[in-house]
Amino acid sequence: MNIHLWLNCLQQKLFPALESELGTLSPKETEFVRIVEFCELHTLMAPYQWKGNGRKPLSRLAMAKAFVAKMVWNLPTTEDLISFLQVAPNLRRLCGWESQNDIPDRATFSRAFEQFAIGQLPQIAQSQLIKTHLGDRIIGHISIDATAISARESVAKKAPPTDPIQSKSTKKTRGRPRKDEVRSPAPEKRLDLQLSGSLEENIADLPSFCDKGCKCQFS
Repeated sequence: MNIHLWLNCLQQKLFPALESELGTLSPKETEFVRIVEFCELHTLMAPYQWKGNGRKPLSRLAMAKAFVAKMVWNLPTTEDLISFLQVAPNLRRLCGWESQNDIPDRATFSRAFEQFAIGQLPQIAQSQLIKTHLGDRIIGHISIDATAISARESVAKKAPPTDPIQSKSTKKTRGRPRKDEVRSPAPEKRLDLQLSGSLEENIADLPSFCDKGCKCQFS
């Protein structure tokens, strides 16, 4: 379905029905409903359904919605999420729990969230969302995350070059080579290699360790 038609359907049908049952929704609750509907979480719950062995687990769809709520309201811990669900009846009912007693405990949430992480539920939901509503269209803007992270990571030590010619000092390798000097060809730059590589190969080639982005000392 076209994304504009989807938005009109939410605005004209779903939101009036929800507000007649729950009252006026806050902007955050409206955002939460849109994300849940766009991601179509109910279509991704098959791997987490009860297989008939052992005790039947609590609704994983409700906890997947709570997982989305944790991100929408920027709740740092599962304890904060549970506390917020206890005092937010609209969100609690939107997730699928009628009363406070229906909210699972922290251990149950942790097991469910671990299953979602192992099954890559957020990545699959995002991929499905992009394919359904955007297809092959190119997005003409860039979103940059400027959230401050209160953590410090040490710069990883780089292994010395294995090529004995490259391991020489810069002064000895500058300028035109001597007649008897054999230099190895310069390695291709990452930007040039990305033109011929696939998306998966280019992502795997990107460094993930902490590094410097500028000179640390100036002479």
